[in-house]
Amino acid sequence: MVHTAPPYNATKDQEQTWFEDLAEVREAKRDSLSRAHTSAANPKDRAALRAAADPSRTLGPADEPVAFLRVDLNEGGPFYIGRHGLRDEDRNPVVLEWATPVALQYRGASHEDPRGVVRHRSFRTDEEGGRPNEILEFDDVVLADLARQVAALGKSGVDVIEGDDFLQDVLAQGRTPDMADIVRTIQAAQADIIRAPGQQLLVVQGGPGTGKTAIAVHRAAALTHPEATDPADRVLIVGPSRALLHYIRQVSHDLGGERVVGSTVDQLMSSDVTISDRDIEPSGAAALKGSAVMASVLDNALRDRIRVPDSEHEIALDEVGFGVPVIPRDVKEILEGIDAFPYIAGRERFRLVLESHVVTAARLSGQPLHRGWSARADRSSIEAFVDRVWPSLSAQAFLRDLYGSVDRLISAAGTLLNGEQIRLLRRQASPRLSEQLWSREDLPLLDYVSRQLREPSDTLRFDHIIIDEAQDLSAMAMNAIHSRSRTGAMTAVGDIAQSTGPAARDSWDELLDGLAPNSARSLTQLRYGYRVPAAVLEFASLLLPDAAPGVERPAVVIRSDHEPEASRDVGRVCRPRP
Repeated sequence: MVHTAPPYNATKDQEQTWFEDLAEVREAKRDSLSRAHTSAANPKDRAALRAAADPSRTLGPADEPVAFLRVDLNEGGPFYIGRHGLRDEDRNPVVLEWATPVALQYRGASHEDPRGVVRHRSFRTDEEGGRPNEILEFDDVVLADLARQVAALGKSGVDVIEGDDFLQDVLAQGRTPDMADIVRTIQAAQADIIRAPGQQLLVVQGGPGTGKTAIAVHRAAALTHPEATDPADRVLIVGPSRALLHYIRQVSHDLGGERVVGSTVDQLMSSDVTISDRDIEPSGAAALKGSAVMASVLDNALRDRIRVPDSEHEIALDEVGFGVPVIPRDVKEILEGIDAFPYIAGRERFRLVLESHVVTAARLSGQPLHRGWSARADRSSIEAFVDRVWPSLSAQAFLRDLYGSVDRLISAAGTLLNGEQIRLLRRQASPRLSEQLWSREDLPLLDYVSRQLREPSDTLRFDHIIIDEAQDLSAMAMNAIHSRSRTGAMTAVGDIAQSTGPAARDSWDELLDGLAPNSARSLTQLRYGYRVPAAVLEFASLLLPDAAPGVERPAVVIRSDHEPEASRDVGRVCRPRP
């Protein structure tokens, strides 16, 4: 059966008939999918088919509108866009899923960059009344007409968006629990960020109410979409709280982001330590522990644990009655040819080279070796010597011992830290490791050391990582997150003007330079705010020149007749950041 979309000048009744036709196609397909598993030969295959053909995943729920947008083009089309895609009986696409590259490309069209789009027609249906496919109204935006109006009247971008009655109606409803309305109100600039190439470090700067979290969730769903240019197999979203992550996971699932995982920073750096419920860090220690210099300090401290022995040591051989002496000079020469990092990999390389050295020395010793000799050193003998030179460590014991020793701290700090900073890191070591006190600021350091002490394959990595509220994360926390990325592909979302806490920063430069010094990276700024009334944001923006010089205040598009009232003195509320 061939389904023909209504003409360009279609009336509401014609569009309604089309929606009803699409709904019939969808429900017929739902019925077919629900019965597909019955053709399987055994229970296991039936269960697998039932899961793979779940209609709610492929078609969306029955109470979801079949479409929310129509896109008319100069050539071809029209396209209808919905939360889920739909094909007719002949496999022809009749509705594009919102997250497909084509849908996002056309949704990114504007009067400034039409991309071959003639018109956007947005539909509002009676979802609240339980009739999701009954069209209440539609709103047309003809891009060429809009461009002429802007040129003739001298309108700005904010005037254009503020005049979008359809958007204003959605904003007036407030933030919905499942963020579903954001899908159909994504503006052009947001659509382009959502569909931006995944293989880069993208920083999205946005003031209050600019839709940062919505962009983060929708970008995750778009990156994992099968039709994406380079579909991500797994995407990680890192958020500031468990409550927000629960919200993000639910929304991401509703949007089709089946391969999206959520985690807080603390959960990501999970460690078998108990964080003290009291403040155990002296003033300034939290900022120091979060700074990028700590990676070099920890590297030095790990390198310090690798020592050339002071005296000769004999290593026993398998199956023969003598051993081979290893002198300090031999060990020093072996160590000079081995990279110390990653620590565990260097240790294994040292063991292999040492054993080869011992076997070679045995062959050259002149001692009798029987023909069937296995040419191996005694395992326990060589492991004991390796541990003496290149000790096996645990992250917790290593960091406890480092904090507890002034000598070790001084050696690791070198010229990187001054005396006061070394004092800030000093902490009494508990006799029992289980009783050692740890702070939240210790987690990134424990994580960094743990990664040096375990095989790289033991760390779960993702094709893309999206960080919400990235402005508050320290350099060491960012390092921990970055280590979970397969290629360094990340999206960091936040507002530098709201950066607070020990890791507060005035610009994104540190993050860009630290995470992507030699790879593709970009910084984009959200220009429009959709949630905070203009009067409120204008009042708050008085602090912007001091909080984040160079960051532009977003233009607000939500209408409000209410003026803000100051109930407390700003000077008392806004304290300088450390």
